[in-house]
Amino acid sequence: MPSVLLESEETELSNTRYQQGSIRRIARKNGPDVWVFRWRSIHADGSRKENNRVIGTLLDYRTKAAAEKAAEALRININTTTPRLSVMGMTFADLAKHYIARELDGDQQNARSPKAHSTIDANRRYLNLWIVPRWGKALISEMEPIAIEDWLAELGRGPDKLANGTRLKIRNIMSVVFRHGIRHGFLPRDAQANPMKYVRQSGQSTREHTILTTGETIAILTYLKEPVKTMAWLDATTGLRVSELLALRWQDIDFDTGVLHVRRAIVSGVVGETKTNASSSRMPLAISVLNSLQAWRRETPYAASSDWVFASPRMRGKKPFRANTLVANHLRVAAAAAGITGAVGWHTFRRSISTWLIDNDENVKVTQELLRHAQSKTTLDLYAKAATPSKRRAHTRIVDDLLTASVNAGTPVEWAVS
Repeated sequence: MPSVLLESEETELSNTRYQQGSIRRIARKNGPDVWVFRWRSIHADGSRKENNRVIGTLLDYRTKAAAEKAAEALRININTTTPRLSVMGMTFADLAKHYIARELDGDQQNARSPKAHSTIDANRRYLNLWIVPRWGKALISEMEPIAIEDWLAELGRGPDKLANGTRLKIRNIMSVVFRHGIRHGFLPRDAQANPMKYVRQSGQSTREHTILTTGETIAILTYLKEPVKTMAWLDATTGLRVSELLALRWQDIDFDTGVLHVRRAIVSGVVGETKTNASSSRMPLAISVLNSLQAWRRETPYAASSDWVFASPRMRGKKPFRANTLVANHLRVAAAAAGITGAVGWHTFRRSISTWLIDNDENVKVTQELLRHAQSKTTLDLYAKAATPSKRRAHTRIVDDLLTASVNAGTPVEWAVS
């Protein structure tokens, strides 16, 4: 049976709204003017109270905009503690601000649900670039799944169309924001409160990713110089994400046991946690890979235990190289020289090694753990792509089985006789 609100509950819902508050500049007899934040609190019995709090003086915040920004934390706090079943009149921009302040800003190490810097950076970028500009003024209680689904479809059309994966990411981030609102009481705690649950969006890639053969990989390596050559060799043999590759320090490599410890990642120059818990792992290294790393350590001026393995000379070893610069100036140039026509980047090696492992009939669990995926579904569905020789062998086995069956049945396929 659907739940029915009592009259008292309906009154509380209709009277409870997201408190934006207001900032006013108040003159004082002595000293500089002050900025005062004013808001109205609503108690459980329906009574209201006018509140005000001094944010700072004109010397602290010279503009109203600066005072508004300083009051944001207070605005979030008063809305969080307001007793309500739902906050009517709250826009998606309001909810997004609350989500960013609680989940993306602040100390991630002490957060209840810490996020990798790559996740923080991506979520903030998607919200600011696409989601809030379109839905910022919409009331969260009035956002309809079909309207959102139609908008996502529009983003997939035209000259600047977004890929399925990007639109799926947008959908998922919107869902995260709505779940945040439900958790904090801005929306009812039921399945219907999150409209994104009913928004369909495929994540199937429409772009053909480049999968290198082992021969093509070696060809690329021959056109690279150090240290990019060793970087590419290590990446091609381990499938490290470039954020993990650049974040390696010499102390992460145990040359005695032949083990590489993946402990951190670096995204946009910020060192942080790895993408997932599964990403932080110990990886075995073959002797040839260890030898190449030792050779590079003898050559680099930054060979101390705490130094970056691939430290940038331009940054005097304080930071590692930048991934995008290496791709544009080295990796793509080498790929073109090797005759590779498809797009090649650092992630190409990760996709390729996944395919090689599957093509070599390696155990799926082993492949998953080598690539450090949280789920084997990711390994099989997104990364592994059967190589042509593997598909041909599978196809030939099926044909041979059919031909054998036809002969055994006494009805041989005449045109198949060689």
